[in-house]
Amino acid sequence: MEIIYLSDALHNQKFKKVEMNAVVRVSILIMVFMVGSFFNLHAQDKDSKKGRYKVWVTKMDKSSKTKGYLLETKDNYISIMNYSSDGGSEQVDIGNIKKIKIRKKGKPLKGIVYGMFIGFSTGMLLGIASGDDNSGNFSLSAADKGFIIGTLFTIPGAIVGAIVGHRMNVKIPIKGNKDSYNAQREKLRKYQMSF
Repeated sequence: MEIIYLSDALHNQKFKKVEMNAVVRVSILIMVFMVGSFFNLHAQDKDSKKGRYKVWVTKMDKSSKTKGYLLETKDNYISIMNYSSDGGSEQVDIGNIKKIKIRKKGKPLKGIVYGMFIGFSTGMLLGIASGDDNSGNFSLSAADKGFIIGTLFTIPGAIVGAIVGHRMNVKIPIKGNKDSYNAQREKLRKYQMSF
């Protein structure tokens, strides 16, 4: 028969409380870091409109796509500044534009941060909702399980967030038609670079 002293039992309870508090603190720190990262990304977007939107132009003649930043929308062509550091630009004739795809710069990264936050939060809630395990050789508190499940859910959350962020773009069909271009021209101007 094992004798358990009252002082030992109280010490084990205090140790478990301290351990649970540490896990909760670490979890809160991780969530604060993720939220802080999001606000930092959001603030960078607001800083300037210069080069804020990436543009891909698919051509009717099936030649290579033109990639860069939209400089201007003229009556007969659009001007795209290349991504390269030389700052060269290309004019694409309206009759040769099949479609224009536009995506906000940094969208996939934002998706990753959102996904990590949602994954971690969901895991934490599931772990805490499952409650403490019964005492045994291997038992976890609700906070421990929340931290472990939250950490595991962070990875799939980041992957899903990256996919969603990468797919969030605007597609403007032109099909070589000047009337289609003119109907979308005001919309296109919102995505032009400003100097």
